[in-house]
Amino acid sequence: MINVLLRISAWGLRRWSNLAGWWESQRWPMRLYSGGGIVILISLACTVIRLTYWDLHLTIFIIGTLLLASGILLEGYHLANKGMATRPGKILAALVATMIGALSMGMSSVIINQATGFPPSEFPYTVAFLAPLTAGHVILLLTVLLFIVASVLILASGTVSIWQALRQPDRKVDREYIQMMTRLLAAITLFSLIISGWKKQHEPYESHLNSVAGWFVYTFEMYSNDGCVQRLGERIHHAGPGEVFVGYRHEGRAIFFKRRCTATIFE
Repeated sequence: MINVLLRISAWGLRRWSNLAGWWESQRWPMRLYSGGGIVILISLACTVIRLTYWDLHLTIFIIGTLLLASGILLEGYHLANKGMATRPGKILAALVATMIGALSMGMSSVIINQATGFPPSEFPYTVAFLAPLTAGHVILLLTVLLFIVASVLILASGTVSIWQALRQPDRKVDREYIQMMTRLLAAITLFSLIISGWKKQHEPYESHLNSVAGWFVYTFEMYSNDGCVQRLGERIHHAGPGEVFVGYRHEGRAIFFKRRCTATIFE
């Protein structure tokens, strides 16, 4: 019995030593991928055995996804640094930044039109204010784009690493293959979580942006001290000769419509 225990202890020590050596040999992104995958498996095991006290399984699952996200962000940061060090990378970064700015402004214009029914060009301050708040839409589109780019890069770099490993005397192909599949599974997991989370939060987020757009237009781009005001609480924005945009508050919401206002009102 003692010999069996000694053999088990020796086997466990060897395994632990191998695991510690493997852990030390990995770069931080791979450590985060491995840790995130293990934590997610633990959360699934807690769900299977119904260990859900105080939403423990959900907490563990969130920690696992955060670890996966940290690994992807860290590798992305290293790749971005390498890319930004080159002239094509700097040009591409400038183009992406310009496109993101234009996309944000365009989305904020659409939201203002939905909230007021008026041309967004009439409310430039609201367009500028709302543009940063469209980050949810921009992040979603960038996530889709980056997922496609990341998957291609992961497969391409993994293939190159496997090919290089085949040319080495030790031929450590399995390790390169596992790394490639780990990265790919991490990217797929995060992409699926972001898309599913966005579907649940899309309508509340859209409603919130519409409310913010209406509030900003009514508060900062319409004026109560105007000759075209006909009742208490109305605010006016002049659209052109003889026409005004009117806004008022009803049950906590801003309501907008267009009305004619002749010059005789200002006499």
